[in-house]
Amino acid sequence: GYLGTSLAMAEGVDVHVSRQPDLDNASPGRLTCEGYNLMFKSSNPRASFNLLYNMIEYCEPDGRLLKIKCKNHQRYGVLFASDLECSRYTQSVNRARAHPPAERYAFVYAQQEGYKADGWGLYTPKTEYDRLGLPDAKWRLSTANEDFSLCPSYPKTLIVPADVDDATLLEMAEFRQLRRFPVVRYIHPKTRAPLLVTSQPLVGTKDTRCYEDERMFRSILQAGPNPDKNGYIIDLRSKEDAAALKSKGGGSELIDHYFGWNPENPADNKRRSVHADLGRESTYADSLSKFSEACVSTDTSSFLTRADASGWLHYIKTTLSTAVVVSRILVREALPVVIHASTGCDIELQVLSLAQIFMDPVFRTFEGFKLLIEKEWIDFGYPFEARSSSAEAGPARPSSSKSARFMSPVFIMFLDCVWQCLQQYPCAFEFNEAFLLAMAEHSQASRYGTFLFDCQKDREAAGLSEKTLSFWGFCDIPEELRRFKNVFYEPLPGWIKPSFRPQSIQVWLALYGAGTPYLEFHDEVHELLMFLKDKHDTAKEEIELKQTELADLEAKVAAAGLA
Repeated sequence: GYLGTSLAMAEGVDVHVSRQPDLDNASPGRLTCEGYNLMFKSSNPRASFNLLYNMIEYCEPDGRLLKIKCKNHQRYGVLFASDLECSRYTQSVNRARAHPPAERYAFVYAQQEGYKADGWGLYTPKTEYDRLGLPDAKWRLSTANEDFSLCPSYPKTLIVPADVDDATLLEMAEFRQLRRFPVVRYIHPKTRAPLLVTSQPLVGTKDTRCYEDERMFRSILQAGPNPDKNGYIIDLRSKEDAAALKSKGGGSELIDHYFGWNPENPADNKRRSVHADLGRESTYADSLSKFSEACVSTDTSSFLTRADASGWLHYIKTTLSTAVVVSRILVREALPVVIHASTGCDIELQVLSLAQIFMDPVFRTFEGFKLLIEKEWIDFGYPFEARSSSAEAGPARPSSSKSARFMSPVFIMFLDCVWQCLQQYPCAFEFNEAFLLAMAEHSQASRYGTFLFDCQKDREAAGLSEKTLSFWGFCDIPEELRRFKNVFYEPLPGWIKPSFRPQSIQVWLALYGAGTPYLEFHDEVHELLMFLKDKHDTAKEEIELKQTELADLEAKVAAAGLA
């Protein structure tokens, strides 16, 4: 347990707790600070809560009132008997929130929990590469990162052009932020067009070049299905943001030296960088905070204005539209695409993952979606710890990913985009909203080790697969699996193209409207649907059995010449 929690706090104190949106009606009960949890027990079940400390985004005292906001958008007001008592509890909670990953509850929970469901072996690169027909004559499997020395936040095995050796990869790593050089993340099974991700080149104000990097891009074109046509380098930042980062040592490719990339502009026959403008990851947290405030506000007259001003739905729309464009290039034009913003491990993963979901029905299945998260977000080093930890919670923790530590709901935005697709294609996905909600919660604070740390190197060093349980194992428990499956699922082959028109973008009320009456009926409706689905399946089986019996009887009648 957390040693900074006093015995008195563990025994608890009598308080009154209110919960947004009903902050005026407080419920009496007892608040306790335990090893890893802040618990409130009340005779009113709607007021009671049991929070992991690292689920708390912030808590601040206001006299006797302690204001708590959680990463899952729940908000509480805790009224103490005195200012001093409120201050003591605030300090205790804030100290507990500063737990480094290696001291998180997941390590304790694994020792307490009875079941030992697997889940750590869900994704193996070789299985996925075999499915995509990799490696082949044009693409090879590199093990240069076997010890994580080439790029600490990349996995051990990487797919690169067959004519690019490991020495070239080393030179390229020096030229890319966080050493995240271009690697193949997906190749379309039919067109064989590759989708690659990298980080920004370290061009800087001196327009620094890397000849190995330029040669790598020529090799990518030659390995593609149409080497005589232009490929696409898509910068997910605005021109202004890319220029600003150039003054700090980053920037975009000097496109004149990347021959064969980006089509010429008909106006002047010049090639230019292609920018998508998905915004800055560092602004997402503020955008989401304003949006979620609007969603739980009782002032309905200002909702549309506040929601639009937050910019959150604009980010959702732009991310979806960019992913549709990327998938269209691979499917329709059969051309290679390389995407990047700054780090190669943030907003790039949103577009990369969505494009694969649009193109490949495997990733729209329950198992396939889990595999996609393992492959693109966990194996390739999305900094879950850095992006879900509040900067005020404590000092920065050492991480092999070297990614800047700021809170940003990049993964939540991706899940929102997937939820938008579920609304437009309600039968095309084998999983449902409940699965996305569970993932949103556990990716930010969890009993499981799946989303701990920022890269595979750190996860292996911590021994997560031996010392913690897997979130995927939890998902495969029969009762949870039943809760997470889409009762209307019908496989839809081929490419889907979600609409990104403003009229098509919806508010994910079950996530952002935490505490609203809608959620009280959410699980009940799902259970009713599951009941009706079971009845439907049973009736269907009985009909098929009767049809078989009837066919057998008709065959016997015909054989006896009685027809």
